[in-house]
Amino acid sequence: MPIKMKLMLSCLVFSLLCAQITLPMDALENKSNLGKQIIIQAGNRQMLVNGQLTVLDSMWGLSPVLENGTIYVPARNMVRELGGSIRYKNGDQKIMISLDNKVLTTYVGSKKIFLNGVMKYVEKEPFVYDGVVWIPIRTLTNGFDLVSKWDQPNKRYVIYVGGKGQRWYEDNYTTKISDYYGSYYDQTIGFTVNYDLSWGDPLVIQNEDGTISTIFYQSDLLQISSYSDYMLSSYSDQEGLLLEESYEDYLHRANLMNGEIKEEQPGVVDKLYTIVEKDRGAIVSYIVFFKEDQVGVIEIVAHEDIYGKDKEVLEEWKRIMRTSFKIDGSVG
Repeated sequence: MPIKMKLMLSCLVFSLLCAQITLPMDALENKSNLGKQIIIQAGNRQMLVNGQLTVLDSMWGLSPVLENGTIYVPARNMVRELGGSIRYKNGDQKIMISLDNKVLTTYVGSKKIFLNGVMKYVEKEPFVYDGVVWIPIRTLTNGFDLVSKWDQPNKRYVIYVGGKGQRWYEDNYTTKISDYYGSYYDQTIGFTVNYDLSWGDPLVIQNEDGTISTIFYQSDLLQISSYSDYMLSSYSDQEGLLLEESYEDYLHRANLMNGEIKEEQPGVVDKLYTIVEKDRGAIVSYIVFFKEDQVGVIEIVAHEDIYGKDKEVLEEWKRIMRTSFKIDGSVG
């Protein structure tokens, strides 16, 4: 994950480093246990796989389709991305999918599926269009018991496959607190903040290196999001955690020293800065906080000519930050 992510709003790190400036064993183990997170969006041929931008179908440029409230995906591409295999028989239009030692069998036009021979009914059936088999994504996630999340306002679908244990962001990390607002708790970075329900739930992105990013709102003129990072440090049994990088050194390394910097009262954290800078027609605002070797950055990227709904969202976010943003002082 890059140190500075211009389309993100906050950053904090939970990684510990050994004397050679490498991740400790527990962090490496957590990374190996991550599994795969896949984020798809209706009408978008691009998708995120563990934070990396790729395409669902590189040959024809196919994208997920939203039809009558159901997301359909090209079966062969999606199954392979999930790590499974698929066979399709033209004659009887039989579809056989293998994943995680399970076999799901169904037919084009049928609402029956057979999981290891046991029949059950699903709401929507697969279909064939231009020689491509399309299958409801819920048939795959429900059939193979995959953790998934549907974001209705943004037409995004998040799927988790593989890995060991369950990460906090695979569960419900939001709470509806009124008809208009929800509350988000980030257990990696350690903060809570409210959000407008009309924006959709915050999108938590699992990155390849084990760090976490969260997008609260994104458009052509405004991006509000979050990510995690760390200070360079070492650890020994005799001396414990030793910071090898000062706060200012980190800001330099993260390229956060280009704007107006103000040190604030830290409260429950070790150090707290606010930073405002101009960058290619945008005003970028940061809140950067430190907890031992953990770093958190709040980042808002707003175009100088922001207007309309985006301007309203920006003003709403400022109010939300003033009234609901709270940092957890504990170290993860």
